[in-house]
Amino acid sequence: MTGELLRRLREAAGIKQTDLARAANMANSTLSTYESGRNGMTNFMAARLVGLIDALLSDRTEEFSALRAEADAQMDADEAV
Repeated sequence: MTGELLRRLREAAGIKQTDLARAANMANSTLSTYESGRNGMTNFMAARLVGLIDALLSDRTEEFSALRAEADAQMDADEAV
């Protein structure tokens, strides 16, 4: 996998580079070198980073779903008044 594709995946998920680096327990500069192509990634590292993007996105999706349900409930309550 190319670093460019990793960056595009991360950005499409709305995840900051610093957040992914923190989740991967690596320096932001290391992740930056992967994404820029200055340093190659092993398949293991690429799979690990994609898995972390997926996990971070899943956490955000769950949080969004919970907040959306709360907002819907508040709007329903406002309409009942």
